[in-house]
Amino acid sequence: MPFTKAYRTHYAAVLKYVLRRTHDPESAQDIVAEVFAAAWRRRDTWLGPAEAEQLMYLYRTAYLTVQNANRAQSRLTRLFQRAQRDPLTAPEPRADEDETAQEVLARAAAARAYAALSAGDREVLALIAWEGLGARDVAKVLGLRTVDAAHSRIHRARKNLERGLVDVDMGMDMDMDTGGDADGDATAPSAAGRGV
Repeated sequence: MPFTKAYRTHYAAVLKYVLRRTHDPESAQDIVAEVFAAAWRRRDTWLGPAEAEQLMYLYRTAYLTVQNANRAQSRLTRLFQRAQRDPLTAPEPRADEDETAQEVLARAAAARAYAALSAGDREVLALIAWEGLGARDVAKVLGLRTVDAAHSRIHRARKNLERGLVDVDMGMDMDMDTGGDADGDATAPSAAGRGV
């Protein structure tokens, strides 16, 4: 496949991948340009495989390029940008009329639990949920030696997310219990009754 055709075929997917991680269209365009510049330099090695393999190469290159871009920024700048742009830390949009308060709380809890994960765990889960990749492709994108290593990372990320959801849920329960107790007693019976 000629480079121009591969570029047209994969550009949207690579841009989407980068946008989901930078939340900044201008930076994303720059990073995608770097990805395809690197791909151009190595066109003899990656243009031969099937389209799906080409995309894994481009995702891997994008993953490394995004990591380099993040390291280049100061920690303070990254935190400021995330607070401004990351939908996980942005204020919750108003709920639709048919969305229950429970659904809004569940979505907010999931967002907080996801945001609290390590960058590595977030990336693994994003590759599965956003890019729709399986373990074999996750291994390729992250540069893991075996599919078993990818399965292990996926399992660990999911377990960490589950633990985070429990922690967030317990924190919300304790806030509700404390807030609802007239004496301000933090050991409300409802928490003990659930066996927490």
